[in-house]
Amino acid sequence: MQTIKPGAKGLVEGVTGCTREVLRWPYGAQRAHMLLPSQAAALVSSPQPPYWPRADPKRAVFAIFSRRQQHMSGASYVTLWFKVSVVRYRATCVLYKTTATNVRMSKRKREADEPYEQMKQRHETECFKLSNHVGQFAIISADSQLILPKSFAIKYYSDVYGCTDQPDFIQRWVRDPCKKVLKTLVMDPSCTCGESVYNLWKPFKASQLAPVDDSQELTQPIVDYIVNHIASGDKGSAEWILNYLARMVQFPGSKSEMAIWLHGDERCCKRLLFDFMCEQVLGPYHSRQINNQSFSETYAVRRVCIQVHGVKQLHKSINRLIMMKTLYVGSPNIRVDNLVNLVVTSNKPPAEQNIHISEFHCSAPSDLEGLRAHLSRSEVARAFYQFLLARPLPALAEFHKFMRHSRPRQAINVSLIRHVTVQ
Repeated sequence: MQTIKPGAKGLVEGVTGCTREVLRWPYGAQRAHMLLPSQAAALVSSPQPPYWPRADPKRAVFAIFSRRQQHMSGASYVTLWFKVSVVRYRATCVLYKTTATNVRMSKRKREADEPYEQMKQRHETECFKLSNHVGQFAIISADSQLILPKSFAIKYYSDVYGCTDQPDFIQRWVRDPCKKVLKTLVMDPSCTCGESVYNLWKPFKASQLAPVDDSQELTQPIVDYIVNHIASGDKGSAEWILNYLARMVQFPGSKSEMAIWLHGDERCCKRLLFDFMCEQVLGPYHSRQINNQSFSETYAVRRVCIQVHGVKQLHKSINRLIMMKTLYVGSPNIRVDNLVNLVVTSNKPPAEQNIHISEFHCSAPSDLEGLRAHLSRSEVARAFYQFLLARPLPALAEFHKFMRHSRPRQAINVSLIRHVTVQ
């Protein structure tokens, strides 16, 4: 026995007959179909799939009518014939309409494949699956890195692509066997990690600017400001600060494990140098400036310099950044190298002595507005970047404890004397 296509019974609504009849197809068909007369009429009038036996519709309908003639009056016979004819006409219209719809859908699918591939290529610049972490997807943006499970990633992008031409893109991309899959995330300034992982590192902002030929004239005002207004005229301290800045550029993968504490009057503009360093030289991708010390360590990922403003006492969450080796990225199971060099600005010196903090008293330059206008020029940022990149550093400067061991003795003595006096 073989049943008809689901839904076919509804096509012949109102056809009389409630007992089952056996319909044998002509031309020696071997299968018998147990059908109601209404089902048989629908079977005859609807398009026949390839697995149905071929038959002559007229002879099949005649076979049904001949079996039912003895129970029908002439009017009922004509009514049934008319209804079957109407059903056959409607089925033909449905066939043509379905065929046309399938053609249009096939065309749309072919046309949609190209936008899908383009959208997929653009989508995979920021989202991909992590093979070393089961069921986890990474979403990389300019401000953060998210590690989400599959359901959360679908929800996240359903809102993103809901108003586009392909609202179901994320569902299709998740099921795509050829989607982008990487092992994990790393932070590798040397860029030797290979293509099987995603490297969060990007070039510094100043490195992408046009080179400057005569850089000494542009960098000399910055060096003078460091010597006279941050190091208070001490050349040893000024050299240490310049080495601190040069290590950020030459060895960004080796954090200094030293924090700089700049203090002074409110209007001495103590944050001027590192505002310029963070915004113009390193760029916002590799730096961050915060006023609130209680923040998650995920915000410190990929930062080479973090400047904390208005500090009275260093919070433990900030203090940990000085010595932490790794930072977690969205998930505690995924960790990358910590590259943060910490800079603190405050009106007062640190409340307690810390061997990992080097403090400097700042003073305001006479031509503050002129220096600020000078630092706002892009060629100055490029010139200072070239100056730091070419600056000769002592041996073992790449060693992460180098800045602590090379701190000027005078600065250490001043710090000790001040703390002893306070006590």
